Amino acid sequence: MESMKVRSILLFSSLLWTTVACNQVTIDPAPEALRMQMVEVLSPDVSRLQLFISTEREYECGNYNLDISLADSLIDQVNITVNGVEKPRVCLEAIGTASNGVLLPSGEETRTFTLTQGEFVSTGVLRITDSRYFLDLTETNMLTLINNELVKVPSFFYWGLVRAGTEKAEDEYAEFKGILEARGADFEPELLDGEYSYFNVLPDGTFEIAGVTLEDGDQLIAFTYTQGSEDLNNRVNNFALADFSIEILGYDGSRFVNTL
Repeated sequence: MESMKVRSILLFSSLLWTTVACNQVTIDPAPEALRMQMVEVLSPDVSRLQLFISTEREYECGNYNLDISLADSLIDQVNITVNGVEKPRVCLEAIGTASNGVLLPSGEETRTFTLTQGEFVSTGVLRITDSRYFLDLTETNMLTLINNELVKVPSFFYWGLVRAGTEKAEDEYAEFKGILEARGADFEPELLDGEYSYFNVLPDGTFEIAGVTLEDGDQLIAFTYTQGSEDLNNRVNNFALADFSIEILGYDGSRFVNTL
């Protein structure tokens, strides 16, 4: 049985939502912001990071429409498709407390989660299990910036940055080492020089980081992030769904692979 460990809780301050409960009563706006809580799911064969949606207060069973505002984002309009409903909002079955995440009726199913920017489409999997919504980012095609142009990144590529050269980075590295050691890892990844460096996919399909072309066997510490996080605000102006999800990636000469 898979075990779940909460890694971090994110607050999106630029969210405005309206809700329609079972009795069709409209709450507009909600008195608190939406949170996305990241959960690390461990099993003998795989480790993956997932998110579930939560709020500070509990609502009755109903359908909730979430309007997302992406102020100052490079993505002009985000279209989110859940169960065929395409508009800048997410439709939820029900909303629970922050500790419970999103409460759902019993049963399991999978839905598609899509972000669209012009011709660039990023698709993830919204999975319902154990009475919760999980957004599985491991299969998501994320978007990155190359020469100020949006490009589509292959699904095996993790949207992220290498973090090094800061006191906070050292703290995160120490925590990450503890996670690796707890899993019996027999290698120690190295922090690359510099602060925040983009993963870039060059026009010829090769990968580059901090201006240095990756070589076979390179191992990187990477993490996804969210627009508006304290350290990245005004440094990275883009949209993603998670912060502090630290991964170790190995480069086998042609692609990144998860080495955990």
